[in-house]
Amino acid sequence: MRKLGKQSWEMLIAGTLSGVAWAPISWWPLGLLGWAWWMIAVSRGHQQAVFVKSLLFTMTSWLIAFHWLAFHPITVAAFTSVVALLAFSCLFSAITAIVGTAFPEQRQAYRLAAALLSLLMFEIAVSWGPFAMPSLSAGFAFTPSKWALNVSSWVGIKGVSAAVGLWGASAAWLVLRTGRYSKVSTTVAVFTLLALTFLPWSPTGSAIKEMDLDLSVQIIQPNASPEAWSDIHDEGRIERFIDLLHRTQLAPEDVHLTVFPETALPIDDEVQIRRWIQKMAEAASSPVLSGGIEISSRMRARNVAFLSSDSIAHHAKVRLVPFAEYVPFSNHIPGFERFAVPSGGVDGYEPGKTRSLLSLPIDPVRNEIQGISLVPLICFESLFLRDTRSGLLEGGDVSVVITQDGWWSSDRARSQHLAFSQMLAAATGHPVIHGTVDGESALIDAFGRLRALEAISPSVLRGQLPMASKTTGFMRAGNAPFFGIFGALAALLTAARFQFLAQSSSRFTA
Repeated sequence: MRKLGKQSWEMLIAGTLSGVAWAPISWWPLGLLGWAWWMIAVSRGHQQAVFVKSLLFTMTSWLIAFHWLAFHPITVAAFTSVVALLAFSCLFSAITAIVGTAFPEQRQAYRLAAALLSLLMFEIAVSWGPFAMPSLSAGFAFTPSKWALNVSSWVGIKGVSAAVGLWGASAAWLVLRTGRYSKVSTTVAVFTLLALTFLPWSPTGSAIKEMDLDLSVQIIQPNASPEAWSDIHDEGRIERFIDLLHRTQLAPEDVHLTVFPETALPIDDEVQIRRWIQKMAEAASSPVLSGGIEISSRMRARNVAFLSSDSIAHHAKVRLVPFAEYVPFSNHIPGFERFAVPSGGVDGYEPGKTRSLLSLPIDPVRNEIQGISLVPLICFESLFLRDTRSGLLEGGDVSVVITQDGWWSSDRARSQHLAFSQMLAAATGHPVIHGTVDGESALIDAFGRLRALEAISPSVLRGQLPMASKTTGFMRAGNAPFFGIFGALAALLTAARFQFLAQSSSRFTA
């Protein structure tokens, strides 16, 4: 019991190291040490002890990184967010306790490999499960460091998580190195550790695709409180937006695109929303992209993005936040929708079915046919990098993230979301526009770097976004490298487990 108590304190320290890696603290090298320390803990102890230690590790890390979840002004939303965090921590700990202890403590190399497999299994659960929350991905903890941005350009966010696990397992083995094959294993661990430490700092080698255009972008950041922003029937905000645009108007050729944040337009049908956005475009003397709330043909609310220059397509949010924007399985379980949490003035949204690209003319004055294609991403959708990759492969040129991160009384949510958008840009090799209601709006180039923004007024930001893009490893292969590592590791450990059981059975029989 005393030994477990000491190791529990160690997990609190390791969790702290992992927690300070997250934005906005961003002491990311400490995060690598935290994961290595966790790997060492998993290599020791029985199943129940590993569960407790993993629970302490993740809860400490996420308490530092995501304590802002408890400060939602709606008590039910804060409570469900904290419960969800605890549930994911228990899921991670359960996976580790089952998979990570499949081999006895004496087989530390197998235990470290099993701990790595546990991490990869959890990554699959938070990104592909029915309650997907990719913001908990270990790889996101290391952005916006140059190390993470470069790794993501090779293998995406899931690849960064795998790299973190491989680094931690290698470092843990060098600390523990024992056993029959210690020389070979140590050599492999040293090589892996050095490669993962230094290779990501080298250039990606991806070719740069130049586009003879710097996109002139105007971001409207209203700086409204969450309470004011949630008044979805306030049609007066349209006139206030138009007045703001008139007061800061430049010549038409000075702005290619004006971006308003998520749910900027009041709730109404598609026809009325298009009328509003056209009036705003006339006031801005540029095409306008804005979020809004649309009443669908089924009389359900949809979280949408419209572009004034595209009279055909618009985007309805496909990835809804579980319990905040919809209740999972509510279509199949009568009465389950009662657990919905009011979000942005709406108790629940109807999801969109497909992702739509929006067409932006380069020169709307001369009405040129050729232009660029925008990949609209509404808040939570920007965390699903595979979806953005699909949109870009279909012909998209730039991703536009519109969001409202001000629901929590903390700047950490805004900083983390911006860091995640930097990872999105670096992984896909395409620029990103990040527009918010009340802070941390940005222009991000294809390398994940922030571009300068000029504050025309407290609510109007302008800047130039280079449209150059690069072909990254993630755009070529997607998450195939991640699943390759996962499949190979699962197959090897499964074979080793059966061999171990066979040997144990033969010894017992003898």
